Amino acid sequence: MLKEAAKTYKVPAPVRSPVLETFLYFCERDSVAIRRMAVDHARMFLRKSMPYYLHASVVLFRSILDRLDGELARSNAQISDFLCQGPKPVTRRDHALQGRLHISRIENKIKSYDNDVPSFIYKWEAAQPLSSLDIEITSRLQGVAARFFQSVGEFVAARASLQQFLSLYTTNPIRINTRRLIVGRLADIYCEMQEYSKVVEVLQPEFDSIAESDRPRRPFRRLLLASVEANIGLDRLDVAESALREVEDAMPFELDDLHDQQLHMRGLFAAARIAHMRSDYHEAVWRWSFALQEVERMYTLKSKGGFTAAMIHMSLAHAQLTSGDRDGGRQSWFAGINILGSEKCEFWIPIIPTLWLRRIVTEVYEMQGWPFRMMLPGGKPDFTWP
Repeated sequence: MLKEAAKTYKVPAPVRSPVLETFLYFCERDSVAIRRMAVDHARMFLRKSMPYYLHASVVLFRSILDRLDGELARSNAQISDFLCQGPKPVTRRDHALQGRLHISRIENKIKSYDNDVPSFIYKWEAAQPLSSLDIEITSRLQGVAARFFQSVGEFVAARASLQQFLSLYTTNPIRINTRRLIVGRLADIYCEMQEYSKVVEVLQPEFDSIAESDRPRRPFRRLLLASVEANIGLDRLDVAESALREVEDAMPFELDDLHDQQLHMRGLFAAARIAHMRSDYHEAVWRWSFALQEVERMYTLKSKGGFTAAMIHMSLAHAQLTSGDRDGGRQSWFAGINILGSEKCEFWIPIIPTLWLRRIVTEVYEMQGWPFRMMLPGGKPDFTWP
């Protein structure tokens, strides 16, 4: 479709802006492969004489794709170079696009564990009175603030930001997929706070409105995984496992960006924990071992040297020790400890680095007396046990 559009609109300069806007539409609302192609075509049609918002949009979508590839430095460079050397904003629309660029920089800072995120978040403010575009950017800012608070384990603040995000749309329409993503994240926060009845309360209206065509989409998988987590918390393991099968059916074959890889690993963590909680430790060992094989394919999660791999090693160690394999347990435990010597805690998988890890660490210490230390983000002191 994009290639046909490019052939149709190969006209001499000056190029009409609606053509470029067609490609920019696909930069945000399609698969990663299509979005990359759309950005490449948008760059081809961009001219210096075009309005600021078009230049800013191309830079924005390039920075987002770089971040999805795990290229944070390149993503930052795209934005910094544009802000220093590019055209200057003139209209309110231009100012709103500056807000989108600001949000992309915050996303990079969060993933880089920068300590100045709290002071940086609100350096952009919408012009008054708020237009519909200003409301959208402001709500995105609330969403990224929630992501930051979650990334440092501040779940009460994350919950407040997500609730405020949704409150901005009490009288204005919100995109269905956007709402579902926010509701899924809010449900994850409720799981962290063990407010499982709240999870059911916010998820049910979304499930009631899901169409068959929505099921392959990422927001549906996020909602399902939040439901899985709530059912695990309520000890309804059969229900959780049934929902996991739905997640697997909806998972794309190619895990071509950070978000799909994270959701894939969330599903594997949940499956392994279900076996673990049933005291089926041999099955748990198999499932944790499979998760370890899978994370080695996840380049955006730092493969076998990242925090996700460390959590698998620790969980595998507990299952091995409980099933009588002390040597295997020791090897897995200290493999995880070695990774945690250089990797900070990440909170993007609900429960794993909080309630689950505390259980694992406590019981391993009771069994073997092995100590534990983990660096926390946000300038907090290390978590140690005992």
